[in-house]
Amino acid sequence: MMRNFVLRAAIGASLAVVPLSAQAALVCSAEVEHLNFGEISIKDGSPQKTSGKVTVVCSGGIAHTMVQVELTIGSDNGRRRVDGTPRYMADDTTAQLAYAVTSESGGDVLERDFELDENGHAATQFTLDAEITSPGSEAIVGSYKSDDLVELTFCETGLTGEAECNESAPTTSFIVEASVTASCSLSVSDMDFGNIAPDVVAAVDQIATISLSCTNASAYTIGLSQGDHSVDAGPTGRRMKNGVNLLAYGLYLDEARSESWGHDAGSVAEGIGTGGGQSLSVFGRILSNQEAFTGTYSDTVVVIVTY
Repeated sequence: MMRNFVLRAAIGASLAVVPLSAQAALVCSAEVEHLNFGEISIKDGSPQKTSGKVTVVCSGGIAHTMVQVELTIGSDNGRRRVDGTPRYMADDTTAQLAYAVTSESGGDVLERDFELDENGHAATQFTLDAEITSPGSEAIVGSYKSDDLVELTFCETGLTGEAECNESAPTTSFIVEASVTASCSLSVSDMDFGNIAPDVVAAVDQIATISLSCTNASAYTIGLSQGDHSVDAGPTGRRMKNGVNLLAYGLYLDEARSESWGHDAGSVAEGIGTGGGQSLSVFGRILSNQEAFTGTYSDTVVVIVTY
């Protein structure tokens, strides 16, 4: 006879309860102010500088531990060279403005250690300095712009003691911009006719030089006032003076002394700036057939540049 039998077994199981804890990870981010040079005149000789703030905010760390952040100024449209400088702003054409961006320590990298508060939070600020280093004679009137990148790495040095931090924040960028306005700078040499005879039978000629530098591709005109002692507004109306005595002279656009140089339309010099130095000659003539008393004669003429 066959019988079935049942096998039973009880297998005991034990469950170990392991307590779990979690610590939020440190997170840092950087925000950079745009660097705006505003309206600049690249021919006036003054430095073109600006600055902006970088704010780094960290949270989620352990209270009162030390944090190390490292901020690296990279580049995007800034077209930075391999060695880090120069960077370039560009307009809608091919014109460029070279500039440099440096940290308060003078380089491309900013480092700082600071302590988190009781909530594991802290913020710090850096200063970025920017300077237009070489406008270039090709720079024309217009708006220039570029984008630069900022890369941020960080760690809690109070916990890890790490010499290098490799936790990274999302890359952020900031804009560098400037607006170039037309400008001119100039200097003028005096016109000295020297010693002449009191009886002026033949005309006496002399030349003065106007040296100027105007923004590339900007149009300008140069006019001359009638002086302090003119008798009329005509081409031969200018006078040098010695006491009550007058000596007639003229100023001209051409070497032949046929085109009078004044300040009204049609009697001014016209030109286009190159961004570099240019010069123009002022052709002067003491008119013939006049008599003068002994003494020193002079006049002051104002050079009027319009651009």
